[in-house]
Amino acid sequence: GSVASMLHVLPSHVSMKSDACVRCVVRTLAAFVATESRSLEAWHVAQPLPPSVGGAAWTVGAVLALARGVWRRLCTPGVLPQPTHAVLTKVYLLSHAAAEVRYDLVLVDEAHDLTAAEFAAINLIRGRRIYAHDGHQSIFGFRGCMAPESMAAAPFVHRRALTQSHRCGEPLASDVRCIVSGLTGDAEFEFRGAAGRTTTISIEAEP
Repeated sequence: GSVASMLHVLPSHVSMKSDACVRCVVRTLAAFVATESRSLEAWHVAQPLPPSVGGAAWTVGAVLALARGVWRRLCTPGVLPQPTHAVLTKVYLLSHAAAEVRYDLVLVDEAHDLTAAEFAAINLIRGRRIYAHDGHQSIFGFRGCMAPESMAAAPFVHRRALTQSHRCGEPLASDVRCIVSGLTGDAEFEFRGAAGRTTTISIEAEP
């Protein structure tokens, strides 16, 4: 599936006894890669565990051992010709390579889509950092992006709300305010449309 493609995990990487075990190991690795943890631990192991094979029940320790074996292969040069972004970011974080890099300024757009591992890796970079994020948006939860409250709790030095849209007009902005306030209970949510820009809103009949 999509997670397996993201991690490039194949049954041939390590000896596994069932497709269910492969899926469990893939979910375990996906959980590990998305966090800033330095090692694969029991709490990363995906639940439920795979069904028993040949009367032998799977344990957290057994799945963890397989996942660690796959991770070692993922980190072995030459095993994967095209490492994925998620794997590269995790290796980058664990190697502390980011701490050796310095930029005058790092700009991160759509920061609400970052995983904890990506956020931690960026924070290791020396230099000023600016994150632009939407606390009401979280569409990449399936890949382990940080929860909105985690980004809200991050120790930023300065925060500034960007409430003015330069893309849509006031009619759409008004509807956005109504929907966001209704869904989140945030009565103080502010979003203004661009002056002089019109936006047509219509409801199409279902085919």
